Amino acid sequence: PFGGCHIIFAGDFAQLQPPGQGTPLWTDVLDNESPKVKQTVNKEKAKFGRALWLLVTNVVILRKNMRQQGMCEEDIKFRTALENLRYKACTQEDITLLKSRVAGPLPHQPKLSDPIYRGVPIITARNVHRDKINEMGAARFALDTGQELICFNSKDKWARPHEKTLDLIRSHNIVDPAIQKMLWDLPPCCTDNHAGSLSLCIGMPVMLKYNEATELCATNGAEATVVGWLEALSEDGHRYLDTLFIRLQNPPRVQHLPGLPENVIPIVPSSKTITCDTQAAKKPRIERKQVPILLNFAMTDFCSQGRTRP
Repeated sequence: PFGGCHIIFAGDFAQLQPPGQGTPLWTDVLDNESPKVKQTVNKEKAKFGRALWLLVTNVVILRKNMRQQGMCEEDIKFRTALENLRYKACTQEDITLLKSRVAGPLPHQPKLSDPIYRGVPIITARNVHRDKINEMGAARFALDTGQELICFNSKDKWARPHEKTLDLIRSHNIVDPAIQKMLWDLPPCCTDNHAGSLSLCIGMPVMLKYNEATELCATNGAEATVVGWLEALSEDGHRYLDTLFIRLQNPPRVQHLPGLPENVIPIVPSSKTITCDTQAAKKPRIERKQVPILLNFAMTDFCSQGRTRP
C-alpha cells in the first residue's frame, strides 16, 4: 500500500494526543460508527488512514527509559512509578510515592516557597491559565529584580483578502486605534500564541514558539532568558522590537555567534496571519508582526512533555 516502500512509524502511545479534533488511527471509534452518521471528507480520510494503519505488521516496543537513568533507590522508585503511570498500572507503593511530592503545609510535604522552585515554570492544562500565570509572574519578576517592565507591541494590519467580508467599505488595511488596543489586550491564547504585547526586562524567562533557526537550537519550545534588545523606530508613541537577544538554556550544542556571548542568539519579529478569538460573531483575521516568544513562568502540560524539573 506504500508503493513498495517500507515505512517506519515512530511514536509514543502513552503521551498526550496531538492537539486537534482528529481521531487517533489506533482507536476503534471509526469502526463502531453508525452507518446513519453523515459522512464528511475528513471522516473518509480518517477511515482510509485507519485502513492503512491496520496493515502495519511488525511492532517494536522500546522499554528502556532513557530520560531518567539515575541508579539511587529514589531514582529507581520514581522511574518505576512513571513507567506504571503511563499505562494506568500504578501500585499502592507508586501512589504513596507520588503523593509524597504534593506540596502542602505539613512538615513532610514539599514547600512551594523553597528557593529551588522560585523560577520553575508552572505546568497547567489550559493556555488561558498559562497566560494569566505569565502575566502575574512578569510583575513578580520585575519586583524581585528591581526592574521596570517594558511593553513591546506587535505591528498589526488587516489580513487580505479574507477580511474584506467584515468591512465592505474598507479601503486600507490599517487597524483603527480603538480596535488595535483591543487586539493588543487579547491574551496569546486568543491570538494563536502570537502575543500582541510582551512585557519584558533583563533576565526574563521566555520560550520560543517557532522553529526560528534549528541550526542555532532556536526551536519551538526552547527555553531562554532575555539579555537585551534593539527597538524599532516608532512614530506613534508605542514601542516595538527590532531584535531581541536571548540566552538559550542548556542547548544541545553550545552556540557561538560573532560578537555575542556564548549561547546568546538574536530573534527578530516574524509575520503571521492569525484569527483573533473575540466576542464578535465573525472572528477578525489580522497579519501580526511580533517576536515569536512567550513568557515562561508557566507552560501547558502538552509543552512540558520530556522536560526536566527540580
